[in-house]
Amino acid sequence: MNDSTQNLTLRETMSNWGKFIWHTVQNGLVDGILLPEKDPHASMIDWSISALGSVGVELSVRGAENILIPGPQIFMSNHQSNFDIFVITAAIPVKFFWVYKHTLDSVPIMGSYLKSRGHISINRRDRESAIESLLDAGALIRQGKNITVFPEGTRSGTKELLPFKKGVFHLAFEAGVPVVPITINHSHKLMKPGSLRLFRTRVEVVFHPPRTLHGMDRELDFELLQTLVRQDIESAII
Repeated sequence: MNDSTQNLTLRETMSNWGKFIWHTVQNGLVDGILLPEKDPHASMIDWSISALGSVGVELSVRGAENILIPGPQIFMSNHQSNFDIFVITAAIPVKFFWVYKHTLDSVPIMGSYLKSRGHISINRRDRESAIESLLDAGALIRQGKNITVFPEGTRSGTKELLPFKKGVFHLAFEAGVPVVPITINHSHKLMKPGSLRLFRTRVEVVFHPPRTLHGMDRELDFELLQTLVRQDIESAII
């Protein structure tokens, strides 16, 4: 085991999962869904911090000075683990909306929470639906809202980056707002594939300087933007 992880006993794992379920019910269901008057972003932050703490995550953040406050901007992060939605929510200090994979809609509590709070589900297998979702995201950006996406489209389960989906970069050019690349380190070590066994893990989030689209042309610079964002994310992976 390396210095970023620590093995947990079966008893500790079961205890941590119990805490995770409790916080999901309390912060996700009760505060997030059943009490709609509560600030939705505050409830998601509470849920994320509690969830990460319950499964043994020690979170650190670098480069927070690169975040544009209040925005708007598009955060683009690598995606290693099922827990990344909590990792990113706990790390970003400004309000934002997710553009998330539609399969999360069927996840108990999480799916209902995201849909009820205005986050945007995207089904990339349905082209018309995906375009509509990206248009909805663009509308939020025009209202001054921040958007967060995983350009890989799905979790990798490793520290290696998967190919990027093009839709989020079309969104960036359409909106014309800066892109803030994010690197997540070590979240894939929380659980091994096919296992519920947990490992106490030091997870790091790195915010890179914004990539502005000023002077960029969609037709000429589309692949360049993808390459630059990918290079930024890869540069901090350890």
